[in-house]
Amino acid sequence: AKLPELSAFSKTMQDLKAMVGGLVEEKRKGASGAALEQGKRCVVKMAEVRKVNRNAHEAADRLIAAAEAERCETDIVSQQLQNLQYQKIHLSRELQICLSYKGCEDLELLSEEDFEACTPEDQRGGPRGSHAYELARLTAEMKKREEVIKSLKQQDLRRKLYR
Repeated sequence: AKLPELSAFSKTMQDLKAMVGGLVEEKRKGASGAALEQGKRCVVKMAEVRKVNRNAHEAADRLIAAAEAERCETDIVSQQLQNLQYQKIHLSRELQICLSYKGCEDLELLSEEDFEACTPEDQRGGPRGSHAYELARLTAEMKKREEVIKSLKQQDLRRKLYR
């Protein structure tokens, strides 16, 4: 988009160039009165050139400020897009983990009857099949396995000591 201030500056400069050309012609002809009048108009035109030049610079500064504001807005939107892309990747990975989870069917856990026999009712977490029940069952299985591992290590240590 062409700035009207820049167009005004170009036109004023062309007018000044033409006026200076006319002044030079008047000087060559030797007409001092016409040259003096032409010189005064050139000085007035120079003041106008300074004014339109200042206006053009101010317009350019406004455009630069507007461009910077747009650039900031673009940076913000770009950052939001990157955040959303990261979130999408993260959630896709989490979803894949959830979809590939096979549960505890493959684990050899305590049967529900054995779990209920060795666990008080207030520590079972709820009725059979509930999430809290399964968590309590897995926790009990983990504790049992930790005890077995600890016992095996102690037996292994005793064997090493008494050999």
